[in-house]
Amino acid sequence: MHSITLRFLASCGAPSPSGRILGGIALRWADEAARAAQ
Repeated sequence: MHSITLRFLASCGAPSPSGRILGGIALRWADEAARAAQ
């Protein structure tokens, strides 16, 4: 079994006022990473 480590660099508008990353943004990053890995 192989593994891969993905690291994401947040854009300046990504965090909410509470400092957290919203779920939709994290899913979009995962989508973009999957497309880049193909």
